[in-house]
Amino acid sequence: AVFQTLKPWILKTIPGFFQETVRQSVNNGLNDIVSKDVKCPDPSLQRQEEFVDFRELLLPSSDAAAAGATEKTPYGDMGAKLMQLVNENLLATNPKTGLSLINENLINPFTLSQSNISGTLFVNDDLVNNEGKIDIPGLKAHYSLKISNATLNNINSVSAVSMLMPAISNAHRLDNKAVVGTATKPLEGEVKIMLKVTGDQMNVNDELYFKIGLDTAQITAALLAMADIKALLTFPLRDIKNPYCWLATIPAPKLDAFGIRLKNATTVSASLLEMTASVKAAKFGIDCISCSSPGLEELHTELQTEEGVQESTNLVNNALKKVQQIVEGPFIQLQIDRILNEAPMRCPHLSTYNSSFTKIQYEQMKAPSYSDDSGSFVISIAITVPEVCNLFFLCSFFFDHLSNKCGT
Repeated sequence: AVFQTLKPWILKTIPGFFQETVRQSVNNGLNDIVSKDVKCPDPSLQRQEEFVDFRELLLPSSDAAAAGATEKTPYGDMGAKLMQLVNENLLATNPKTGLSLINENLINPFTLSQSNISGTLFVNDDLVNNEGKIDIPGLKAHYSLKISNATLNNINSVSAVSMLMPAISNAHRLDNKAVVGTATKPLEGEVKIMLKVTGDQMNVNDELYFKIGLDTAQITAALLAMADIKALLTFPLRDIKNPYCWLATIPAPKLDAFGIRLKNATTVSASLLEMTASVKAAKFGIDCISCSSPGLEELHTELQTEEGVQESTNLVNNALKKVQQIVEGPFIQLQIDRILNEAPMRCPHLSTYNSSFTKIQYEQMKAPSYSDDSGSFVISIAITVPEVCNLFFLCSFFFDHLSNKCGT
């Protein structure tokens, strides 16, 4: 929902952003590279392997040798020089701020054009706007739920970032890492929640802002990409800005009618090998505009305590572990496989290009049917679980404080 809301703005903003902000930096960097001796690919040095060794493509020859490759630079040294340009002008640390240059050179102008505030993104449309009836044993009520005014602050607090770093002793692995949010400038998210439930046994009317602040949020991701050497070395400059053309250099697996990789297609040409995510500290907050549910204001107070921050941090890190399991599972690989199959039809310099192509239509797998009460059941769970959590938090802190007092 968030991406669909931001998509028109992104498509409108990015061309001008690249023209005004990125183009000058790239031109300066390319002029610097061209003014120096640039080594072109030498066919006599190219190996017989089918796929690109990213250590030899993106690293200086001495670093490539140290990583387990050779010093022969069979693809030339343009890739290494471009990576040096990116690292020095975009990813390096600003000694004055201690933060990455990506904040001032990319994130600040990008967010400023969307929200008029550097480091802030707004989503003005509703993320959720739903109402209906709950009709299950023990609970009959009308409900309305609205989640809106999503805001993300301090995106420009990236302290460290590395991208597309070739791995030691692995020709096709690229490591990525980002750290965002500090103790004094945490990454902050906020949404406005309006929940109303009217029934014989429950009457809730809450309007509040739910907030979360993250200190030192870190994410690492290891990618596998087996790019075809011939496709990469014959890549035309006119399509250098087309991401589908880059993806088309990676062979796509064969899929069945449902868009699922065939069982005999054992070779994986692109995948997310592993991902880790964690936060040093997380702090939740509840700002009631008008709340009828008991304990919400007390819960906010308890969440600001040392115990509350620790519990919130544990909750976030446990949730991130669950996300990690999902991301490393078959669902994400399915999406990667489908994107690779569509990429050649979206790349203009390939014979498979289709200017009117939208997406490949796959057959739908039959899903199990559920009764009409299932939706009401899910909504009732969504409504009652927060109340139980509130009670749990309050009881936990109450008994902890009581035991500490009794112990003294």
